[in-house]
Amino acid sequence: MNEGGNAEGVAYKLPKGREREELLLVWRREMFSEGYQAKWVEVHSNAEVFRAITFVANPSATSFVGELTPEIVADRLRKANGPLGSGLEYLSDTIHHLKMVGLRDDLLDTIKHLAEVGN
Repeated sequence: MNEGGNAEGVAYKLPKGREREELLLVWRREMFSEGYQAKWVEVHSNAEVFRAITFVANPSATSFVGELTPEIVADRLRKANGPLGSGLEYLSDTIHHLKMVGLRDDLLDTIKHLAEVGN
């Protein structure tokens, strides 16, 4: 997404009185390295508009590679493994959880297909 763009997604309302505690959990998970930047955004949900914090890729991070073709992303995900599983498992879980909340991302579906068939 380019600066000033938009995206579909899910916003979570934090329990009243626990906002700081809950946000700290997410902050520790997402902000442990330079990979993300926290940004305040305006969210439009039905007739409601509110501000929310989101985490976006940090283009200044040394790990930021910019835009890659779906084929390159699929190849990297197919080869990637870590202590919590493979890159392809992570992608499959992401697609599954998006579907659970009624969202679909054609690009992620394409990348998954390419990774499964080996480009």
